[in-house]
This record gives sequence, C-alpha cells and structure tokens, in this order.
Amino acid sequence: MQPQYHLLCRSTEWDLVKVCTEGGLGIIPWSPLAGGWLSGKYKKEDAQPIEGSRVAWAESKGWKPTGWNSNKSKDVTWKVLDTIESISKETGKSFSQISLRWLLQKPGVTAPIIGAKNMTQMQDNMGAVGWSLTEEQMKKLDEASFVEPPYPFNSMWLNSRKPAPKK
Repeated sequence: MQPQYHLLCRSTEWDLVKVCTEGGLGIIPWSPLAGGWLSGKYKKEDAQPIEGSRVAWAESKGWKPTGWNSNKSKDVTWKVLDTIESISKETGKSFSQISLRWLLQKPGVTAPIIGAKNMTQMQDNMGAVGWSLTEEQMKKLDEASFVEPPYPFNSMWLNSRKPAPKK
C-alpha cells in the first residue's frame, strides 16, 4: 500500500497499518518528509514557504501542504520539530534521518518513497539506515506527533490499543 505517512500524518495507523500487517502487505509511504517540513528547513518565523520548495510549488497549484502550520495543527507541528531537534542533538543525525528512521521502525513499513532533489539530499536521506532510534526516542516522537483520532476512530482505535481486561 502507498499511503501518505509521516510524523505529521499518522492517520495511516488508524486502520491501514493493521490491514497491511495482517494481510501481508508492505507499506511504502509517500512524502515521508512532509514536503520538507520534517527536514528541518522550515522555521517558526517563516511566514511563507521557501521559494523553490515543494511546498511553494504545491501552493502555486492550489494545494495546501502548509496545513501543518495552520492554526489547527501548528502546535503539533512545532512540538514534533522541537522533539526532532532534541533527538538530533543527542544523536548527531539530521532531521531528515530521524524522521525517516522513525518511519522505518514502524510496523509494516518496507521503504519510504524519498523525493531527494539533489545528491546532497539523497546522501543525507540514506543516512537513515544502519542505526536505530531508542525506545525512548521513538516514544518521544510518537507522543509529540500524536493527534486525537476523529470519529469513528477515536473510540475504536484508542480502545484497540488498550490491554484486554484480565478475567
């Protein structure tokens, strides 16, 4: 399956991950760096997308990829980016490497579709392999990127992750 899946778009986990893992399907996420948001190139003070970026191109076509900086979701976006920055300082890894590594450690993910625009980006992205985030780092990223699922997932999804009551 080829869904959008990254630290700013985790709705794939609400049903598709389980369908894929139980059905023997691999998950090949597109836009694993959210159009560059998870690469660390955007800053809180940036009012407009960076000229020449995928986000700027998409907005010129009428799409709204800057939704991750909208009033509704910007708190989560900056919390995620702050968490990535903290882990980057701990590990010496880039924002892109941490974001891709998080995705590679998620169940069912076989290979994210990276969209490097040049060799420097490609080499940086390839640095996401050969190491692992710790359980604590994964937990920090999961907590920072968590968004309450909407109905009907809010009760079904959250309850499916709770241990069954003991008899």
